[in-house]
Formats: sequence, C-alpha cells, structure tokens
Amino acid sequence: MDRQPTVAMMYDFDKILTTRAMQEYSFIPNLGMEAAAFWSKANELARKEGMD
Repeated sequence: MDRQPTVAMMYDFDKILTTRAMQEYSFIPNLGMEAAAFWSKANELARKEGMD
C-alpha cells in the first residue's frame, strides 16, 4: 500500500489569529490590488449574485 501525504489547511475566517483578513497578507497583494479595492469588488459581486 502506497502511503499518501496528509495535507491540512488552516483558514482564519474571523480574525482571531490575525488582525486583518488572511487574504490581505499575501493573496490580495499578489493580485496587484489594495485590500479596499479587492473587498469592494468582492462585496459587489456577492450582492449582484445574491451570495452570503
């Protein structure tokens, strides 16, 4: 039997582990965006598509 590695992902949804949303540390900057612009677009899309 081949052993497969175990992969775990941790995600901080409510800012307990960090002072900002985790996306703001590397993901958003890697997109070449400021956090405020990203969240504005994300919130606009969520409203438009009826997402929560």
